[in-house]
Amino acid sequence: MHSALRELIDEKFLLERDDEAYEATQLGQAVVASAFSPEDGLFVYEELRRASQAFVMDDWPIFRDQLDGLDDSGLRALQFVGVQPGFVNSMVQSGASLKENTPDQVKLSRIYRRAYTAFQLRDLSNEVPLSKIASRYRIPRGAVQTLAQQCHGFAAGMVKFCQRMSWGMLAAVLEHMRDRLEAGARADLLEMAQVTYVKGCTARLLRDNGFRNLRALAEAEAKDLVPVLMMLNPRKAQKSHLHPLEAERYSKKLLAKAEVIVASANKIWEREMQVELEE
Repeated sequence: MHSALRELIDEKFLLERDDEAYEATQLGQAVVASAFSPEDGLFVYEELRRASQAFVMDDWPIFRDQLDGLDDSGLRALQFVGVQPGFVNSMVQSGASLKENTPDQVKLSRIYRRAYTAFQLRDLSNEVPLSKIASRYRIPRGAVQTLAQQCHGFAAGMVKFCQRMSWGMLAAVLEHMRDRLEAGARADLLEMAQVTYVKGCTARLLRDNGFRNLRALAEAEAKDLVPVLMMLNPRKAQKSHLHPLEAERYSKKLLAKAEVIVASANKIWEREMQVELEE
């Protein structure tokens, strides 16, 4: 018993008071409330703590630029959750950073951190490449991927919560945005994005080059996809053409990938047709 309590204290889940009683820390309370195991709770805490450090003083001009690019409805949505453009401008001009010394300051800080990460998630679901997002917001590429994975999992839980509360419309919106986030694509590509190797920019490129939907991919010849797949990395394709053996290896690699795409599309298409027949 004593060793277990000591371990919880060492992991900062418990505090030992002067009267030899024990008190749960904020971290300990959060882990219990979220039903995480202690190990998972520590992992999530470290990941989120690292992510929160991505928003620093130098990012206020980036925040302002993103606000300036919003239309009226987007601006109203951010104002609804507490973001004030005037406050952002004052932070840019002063060069100050968000203080978190009082409960009100912590609450305010969370609002702007959430909004800043929301810009990144918006870009992901609008087919902006990971490398461009990382550069735009001055964060590591891996941090963007981690953010997307965490938010996708969180959204799945929120969908179930809304369904239990009979908030059907909100559940449908969250599910749609979760699918877009997972695919890294707009709504018109979600069907194609179910296919193996077809996400975001790959789906858009295939669609723009004649393979406009799942059925078109399922009926395609694998060799016809190879020229389109080469467009994903034009520099590598151009470089390989200078060396015949390298070009042959690269073409075979893309052909194998194309065969997987066609097979996956076929499987999904057949499943959808079976569902329609049963209905």
